[in-house]
Amino acid sequence: MKLDWYKLEPYRKNVDKAPDADGVYALCTLQDNNKYKVRYVGQGNLAGRLKCHLSDQEENEALKEHIAKGYTMKAVYARVSKKSDRDGIELFLYNYFEPKYNRYAPPGDEEIEVNLFTLD
Repeated sequence: MKLDWYKLEPYRKNVDKAPDADGVYALCTLQDNNKYKVRYVGQGNLAGRLKCHLSDQEENEALKEHIAKGYTMKAVYARVSKKSDRDGIELFLYNYFEPKYNRYAPPGDEEIEVNLFTLD
């Protein structure tokens, strides 16, 4: 599946630009080698989910602690309206990137392979 990927860079300063639309996303952290690494993948209402990760309402303690450290981060997202497509895409991203802060594998039954975003 071909997706149009968009970036919020830096994540914290641009989170208000996230669309009020359903989609999939990845949170990426700049590493010492000046390359980004995917730390978390998710889905849902993009504006709501991306803002929630920066709030006290974030339930994933490991992710919350990581974000609180103030690392340079970006969010990469794509609009995807159909829930079953989001499930499959999230599962594909989870298996491909093996993000450290996802506590559980996403609920998708079958991966949907997509064009990947660039991390630089």
